[in-house]
Amino acid sequence: MTEPTTTSTGGRRAVGHRAAAGDGDRLRDQLLDAAEAQLVAKGSIQGVSLRQVARDVGVSATSVYLHFSDKDDLFIHVCQRRFEAFAQLLRDARTGQDTPTAQLRACGTAYVRFGLDHPEQYAVLFGGLPLEEVTKRIPEDELVGLQALTELAEVVRAGIAAGEFRPVDPFATAVSLWALCHGLVGVVSHGSGKADAIDPGALIEVSLNLCLDGLKV
Repeated sequence: MTEPTTTSTGGRRAVGHRAAAGDGDRLRDQLLDAAEAQLVAKGSIQGVSLRQVARDVGVSATSVYLHFSDKDDLFIHVCQRRFEAFAQLLRDARTGQDTPTAQLRACGTAYVRFGLDHPEQYAVLFGGLPLEEVTKRIPEDELVGLQALTELAEVVRAGIAAGEFRPVDPFATAVSLWALCHGLVGVVSHGSGKADAIDPGALIEVSLNLCLDGLKV
């Protein structure tokens, strides 16, 4: 029988169930959920304390250290988990697309739409620690975000091999596409003036067309 407790969700507190003694995996997931909710509510990891995360789950602060070495470790895993879902979203977007151009277009569209439709989750992806701090703890080849970029680079490489794209640096191209999409999310979410009058769908289409046209032979 688990004991009822409360968890924080974006500043609200929702009734849940405290993990039973010995149920380590469930407690770990609850700590990640609570940390993500606090990150969304506070806007940065600096505004979140491990004590508050533990309080939201209904355990002692020392219980956090049974699963994470410190606050940075906790939030690295929060971002890793969110990036896993995001990377799968991009994989799903390009599934069934029959050309590298169509795959990149689908990925770019899915990227921007996710950022616009799920701003809180999107903020978690980029609200953690700087990359240089993360790579001190996790090898680069285990970082889900970099894995997603590598997969996009493979799509570019396939386009070059098929004669669809001109010779370019595949990884640099993937980073450029990523940066374009990230910028579009920011412009549409926080734009002002004439940018507000542009339909987001039209802006996504025009921007991706300019990027992809530059790749074509």
